[in-house]
Amino acid sequence: MTPTIKPEIVVIDANLLISLCAKEPTQNTAKTALENYAKDGWYFYAPNLIVAEVLYVLCLRHQKNILTDKSYQEAIENFQDQMKAIQTVNDDILIKRSTEIQKELWLQSFGRQHLYCVG
Repeated sequence: MTPTIKPEIVVIDANLLISLCAKEPTQNTAKTALENYAKDGWYFYAPNLIVAEVLYVLCLRHQKNILTDKSYQEAIENFQDQMKAIQTVNDDILIKRSTEIQKELWLQSFGRQHLYCVG
């Protein structure tokens, strides 16, 4: 018998949350997917960037009158509720390493005398 290894973490995509929170036509599919994962005991994870992604899209849709004032406020409240169940991590390490890589690439391309331009 081959042992079955079941992952315990699912990464949540911003589009799924936008659909769910803004009550788009695909919200039932998104809701069902999240409910099935939760029922099976999976943990939800998303990088911190998901907050900016979701808020940007909701705000843009509100500015374009795709979401009314009321539906925008409801979407924000729904998003806050959803985020209570989603684990995020401190992205400081990613930011630090990205900056280091940027500096290394800059040095390789332009030499040390131009380091002041990137940091």
